Amino acid sequence: MARRSQSDELGIPTGLQIYSSFPFAGLNLSSSRPAIRDQEFYNIENFVRVGDGFLRTLWDKGSPIYTVPGNQTIINAYFYNIATIQYVVVFLSDGTAYQVQISNGAITTISSTAGTFYSSGGSLPGCNQWGSQYLLIGNNNGQNSYWVWDGAILYSSGSISPIITITDGGSGYSFSPTVTAYGGEGSGATFTATVENGSVVAVNVTNPGSGYQPIDYVQLAFSGGGSSNSAIIQTTLGTRAIETIVLTAGGTGYTSPPTVNITGGGGTGATATASLTGTSVSSITLNTAGSGYTTTPVITFTGGGGTGAAAYASVIGSGVATIYIVRGGSGYGEAPTLTIVGGGGTGATATCTVSNGVINSVTLTDGGNNNYTTPPSVEIESAVNQAASATVQLMPYGISGTTIETFQSRVWLANAYTPPTNSASMNNGNKMFVSAPGSISDFATSDGGLIFTASDRFLKQNYVALQQTNGYLYPIGDSSVSIISGVTTSGNPPTTTFSYQNTDPQVGTSFRDSCQDFGRTVVFANPLGVYGLYGGSVTKISQPLDPLFSFASFPPSAGALTPTSAVANIYGGKYYILLMTLLDPITFTYQNKMIVWDEESWFVASQTADLTFILTQEVNSNLTAWGSDGTSLYPLFQTPNSALTKSISTKLFGGNNPIIAKEAYTVMLQSVNTGSFGSPVTFTISLDTDGGTYPIGTYTFSLSSGYEFGYPFFVTGLTNAVGIYLGVSLSTTDADVTINYLGLTYIPSSFQIGSIGLVVPGQT
Repeated sequence: MARRSQSDELGIPTGLQIYSSFPFAGLNLSSSRPAIRDQEFYNIENFVRVGDGFLRTLWDKGSPIYTVPGNQTIINAYFYNIATIQYVVVFLSDGTAYQVQISNGAITTISSTAGTFYSSGGSLPGCNQWGSQYLLIGNNNGQNSYWVWDGAILYSSGSISPIITITDGGSGYSFSPTVTAYGGEGSGATFTATVENGSVVAVNVTNPGSGYQPIDYVQLAFSGGGSSNSAIIQTTLGTRAIETIVLTAGGTGYTSPPTVNITGGGGTGATATASLTGTSVSSITLNTAGSGYTTTPVITFTGGGGTGAAAYASVIGSGVATIYIVRGGSGYGEAPTLTIVGGGGTGATATCTVSNGVINSVTLTDGGNNNYTTPPSVEIESAVNQAASATVQLMPYGISGTTIETFQSRVWLANAYTPPTNSASMNNGNKMFVSAPGSISDFATSDGGLIFTASDRFLKQNYVALQQTNGYLYPIGDSSVSIISGVTTSGNPPTTTFSYQNTDPQVGTSFRDSCQDFGRTVVFANPLGVYGLYGGSVTKISQPLDPLFSFASFPPSAGALTPTSAVANIYGGKYYILLMTLLDPITFTYQNKMIVWDEESWFVASQTADLTFILTQEVNSNLTAWGSDGTSLYPLFQTPNSALTKSISTKLFGGNNPIIAKEAYTVMLQSVNTGSFGSPVTFTISLDTDGGTYPIGTYTFSLSSGYEFGYPFFVTGLTNAVGIYLGVSLSTTDADVTINYLGLTYIPSSFQIGSIGLVVPGQT
């Protein structure tokens, strides 16, 4: 008798061939299913490649940190920290916002006033962080759409800023003195002082006040605390008339023009009327200027059916008429020098006299020019007594923008508010506001601030995002990317300049929140794909997904999400994640899912929540993806969940020999229950051919002796499973499993295949 071959002894049919996806790559939809590489997948959802021969299932969302009350929805969020405390700001559809502390879920109201940060149908607010001190918020829903949040207080136009400059710490303090703000048109600002070694070393804001005007000069006076008291001296102007009324907010819901009320200021006779565009106030016309105004009057609106309109008046300038003592102070060893500052004019001068350490008289020696529009402040020379002195920066007027970045110790905002009365050619989407060096609130050009307007042909519509990396700032437009470098401020008065060059004239994005830092790379997406910004060169990184983007749904299509993104560390690797509305290649239905990139391969991911946007949190170099379904805010990929389906479809193998029909013989799979080692794994398997799909069944496999590195099993005897091309699809609902090998064998179709059977090594 002839000796049997080893293949016969093992029961292996003659001519058996193997196709395998090992050691695994990612998704490829840009080629036909038979043409993709052996290691690539036609579908791979909720598996990610951890390493060679290592596909692991993704976890589901964790418990929500915040759930919106009532009938509002979450429209946007941003993670930040104040000192070492981690927070997230949550913006709601009514324009309000709330701070949530990550460690305990404590909620602090940032603004409960509807329409503050968002108007229905408008742009979403943008955020950035200034060091570990402040959260910066911007939008373009109005002229004054820039805010600073310090974790407890919201600063906005018309209030003071959190920036207090101590010009003299004083001496002799044994406890904290009382701090009083004076100067300017506003009121209500309050403060506390911190004393160390007898001097004031810090002043903290407890209320930012309101009503301050752009040309106001606000000082702080100190009294008590065991040291000298600051004097307070103020001025009044001569009679004036109103020059203009400036609209600062258009409001909403107006069905007819509201009545403009002009009150206070000491004058009479001024009248004005409002005009509407849609349901918002778009302009104010001054009909009569009135007379006798000694301070700026207050502008209010009544009637018209709407709310939220706001404006302020500016008055025709005059000279300083009087100067007077509010508080004489104490401890003055000699008469201090008085300097009259602010108010819009110049040239006013005054002197004072001292008796028994108290300023007891002041004399106006020159009223100055007639350009003062608000009463100027009187700066009293410090160090003449022991009292501390300080000045206050004000929040700016006229600053807005949907995208914010901090770069070179400056705040940069782009895509500014455009008044509805502007012509189409006067769109402010090409504007950038730049703060003075080291400041979050001073945008004055006289201090080195800057208003930059792009005039090149590359910026087609507007700036969408500002991203800095590697020492450069990249303004990303709807169809271009530029680069800013060499930022300097010099001269007297200081002037800021920088180099502005285009780096890609044809690729940009309209999806602001698709932009992410990814190490030294900036990654962003548009309707054509995902791109990486490598040292100023824009490179497409999503070629394997071109058909997915071709058939995806983007706004303004009904129900389509505006793509958003996150970066997350998953199983030790770093992944860029993009949420979008895509056409699922298996079900051919539109679904909100994520595509995931590890710098080599792409995967598809989903969660049991129907996400509307995603974002990133970074703490101690650990990156976490978060997402919202509009109702709650969840950490993503946190909890193993059997409710989350994980699926894979391999290549259709056989293109190397397309003239021979093939009969599948076995499906080979090696898998580990990662979440509970030693527990069974369960897969539903089907065989895919060019002639159709053959369901094989659902199988559960347990660990067998000698297979400590996985659960190898084989499905054999696939009757009538014949095709030119052969592939495998499998799915599992196991909470946490790893696939280490996946392949199939076939023989030429002339071989006869027996009935379906299952063989597990070590079992009979």
